[in-house]
Amino acid sequence: MYRAPAATSNVTGSSATAYVKELLFTNTTSNPAQIALYLVPNGGVPSASNQVLTYYQVKANDIAVLNGLNLMMPPASTLQSAQFVSNAITVTASGVEIQ
Repeated sequence: MYRAPAATSNVTGSSATAYVKELLFTNTTSNPAQIALYLVPNGGVPSASNQVLTYYQVKANDIAVLNGLNLMMPPASTLQSAQFVSNAITVTASGVEIQ
């Protein structure tokens, strides 16, 4: 879904990050749908230990807005999602990259 910036020759590993402020979940189907969200460290996989949102339900043909998240992403980490109805929910993230 999204990968935070990694360290470069001009940016140290500890200062490269991303800050996710808001997520929009758009359910484009005529049925409720659920989504899970994971903040996965570089080289890791989605698991219970990095899950940040569990079974969040979005009503049919509706938009859910999660704001005020203040989700700081470590360098090269990824924000990943799992849907329980394939292709039902579109995710839009808003935030800033810090390098």
